[in-house]
Parts: sequence; structure tokens; C-alpha cells
Amino acid sequence: MVNSNSKSQTFFYVFPGGSSKPNPRGLFYTGKKDLKGVDEYQFSKGNLIHDWPADIMFEVEGKHLEDYLVVGLQWMVVSDRVKKVFDKCQIKGIQFLPVQIILKNTGKEIGPYWAWNVYQEVDALDWDKTTWLPSVTDPHAEKYPETKILRESLRASVLRDTDIFRLNIKGEGGSAVFVSSRLKNCLEAAGATIGFEFKPIVAS
Repeated sequence: MVNSNSKSQTFFYVFPGGSSKPNPRGLFYTGKKDLKGVDEYQFSKGNLIHDWPADIMFEVEGKHLEDYLVVGLQWMVVSDRVKKVFDKCQIKGIQFLPVQIILKNTGKEIGPYWAWNVYQEVDALDWDKTTWLPSVTDPHAEKYPETKILRESLRASVLRDTDIFRLNIKGEGGSAVFVSSRLKNCLEAAGATIGFEFKPIVAS
């Protein structure tokens, strides 16, 4: 767990679009999917999902097996290797939901792969230290303040023993996912970061 005695901690923002330097031989989403009527925006509502179809499908092409697949704005799909890291390191606040990943050229399923539902939300944004867009004069007056952030600053006092979370801003769950240094180290030690990109964020 995160050291609760430290004055500042480093967390990492997980880029929802994956790595800025993707593997040209990696897996790429073709745009073909079957969501079985699932509302993808429920991932930012901070709740466990109980009614989940077993045959949600995404089609990909490529060869190299990624740990993180980009298959849409709200979907964060990860490999079974990532799930095993979370289980081993006893990470709380996340739910893994099965999805089917189908190769376009063969029609075969690869994986297992999982959509992750980060239901742990924390009111951790430091409004005063966060960097806002120049057009923002009063962040608290913004209807959707998360969309006006240039760089987040977090409050360490409310993030003790927290390894993964979404920000709760004005009572609403944000779409951004943050992970602790401990969790990032767990993923790196297992070699389970293919396709991920992390941006460090200091909590003080």
C-alpha cells in the first residue's frame, strides 16, 4: 500500500488512448463491435456492474498481444496478465468484466481480455494547485470542470492506501483513471504494461 507517512506521493494518470508510441505490430481496434446494449458511460458512475453480458465483442487486427487495448473512449480493456497482477497485489476498487477480442483475419478469439470498471472515486482534486485552461476564471463555476484541466494536482491526505481511483469532482465521477506508484511497479515487475502510457501526477 501507499506509504501513509510520506508528505507527498506520486500517482500516474493512465492515458485512455494508450501509448503515444504504439507498437506498429500491435493489436489495433477495427471499429467493429457488439456491445449487447451495454451503456459504456456506466464505467464513470462509480458503481459495481452486476448485469453484464458474457459475449460483448471487439474486433482487432495485428499480431503482438497488448496488455492494454484501445477500443473506445470509455472502454479500458486489459489482458489477463494485468488482471493477475491486480489479484496478486490485492488491488481494491476495481472490477474486471469479461469481453471477447476477435482477430479480424482468422475470426479466432484471443485473450482472455477484460474491461475494467474502476468504481472507487475519491474527492482528491486540489482545486487551488491544479492548472486550468487560461479561459477559466472560476473553476468551481464550471459545469464540467474536468474538461477544463490542463494538469491535475492531488491531495495526498485523502489518498492514503489508495492504488487506483477516479476523481470525484462536484459529486460526479470523472473519466480519468489514476494509479499509485505501487501499482505501477507491480505492473512493470510482471511485464504487464504493453500498450499503457503513464503520466506522473504529484499529490501533496
